[in-house]
Amino acid sequence: MPTGVKIEKQSDGTTLFVDYDNKYQIVLPSDWAAVSFTEEEFDQAAGQIIASDPNFQQMAEGLKNVDSDAYRLAAFNINRSYMNGTFPSLLTINAFSDSMAGTMPMAFVTAMIEDTVLKDATSTTWEVVDNANKVEIGIVKGTRKITFPNGLSTAVQELVISFQANKKLIVVEIATPGKFGDQILSPVEESIDFIKTDI
Repeated sequence: MPTGVKIEKQSDGTTLFVDYDNKYQIVLPSDWAAVSFTEEEFDQAAGQIIASDPNFQQMAEGLKNVDSDAYRLAAFNINRSYMNGTFPSLLTINAFSDSMAGTMPMAFVTAMIEDTVLKDATSTTWEVVDNANKVEIGIVKGTRKITFPNGLSTAVQELVISFQANKKLIVVEIATPGKFGDQILSPVEESIDFIKTDI
C-alpha cells in the first residue's frame, strides 16, 4: 500500500495530487504549480517561478519550514497575467487531526471554518454540497485585507474547501489578489467535482 503523497502532471495540464496517508485525491487546474514540502523539491519547483518577485520570495520562504504532518501541499498560480505586480495566488492543502472536525456534520464544520479561518473577512458566504463522487464538501468564500512584513497591504479573495477523509479534516485554502479573484477561483471551484475519498 503506497504512503506519502503523489504529484502527477496530467496530459490536459492539470495536476493530480494523491494523499495516500489520508486517503483522498484532488485535481488542481492547469495554471497551478504544485510543490511538496521537502526542501529539495520545494527549491526546485519554486525556483522556476519565483524569478525576481520579492513578495513571492517572502511567501515561498515562509512555507519551507511548515509541519508536514498537517500541511500536505502548496501550489502557486503561475499565470503571470494574474500577478501584475501583486502577490502571487497561493493554494495550500492541510490535513488536521481533529476528532470533532473530522467526524461532525459538514454544515457545522463549515460554519466553524467561516468563524475561524475567515474571521477577519467581509462578505463571507458558505455552503455544503455533494460532489460528483458523493463527497460532502464545505465551501467558504470571503474578502479581506492582508499586510505583508514590509508594511504593504492588499485586498484578497479567499476560498476554503473542506471535506473529511480518514477521520481528518482536509482543508484547501486559496488566497488570490482581489482583482483577479473570479478568474482564478472559478477553475478551482470547478475542480471540486474531482475530489475523491476512501481511495
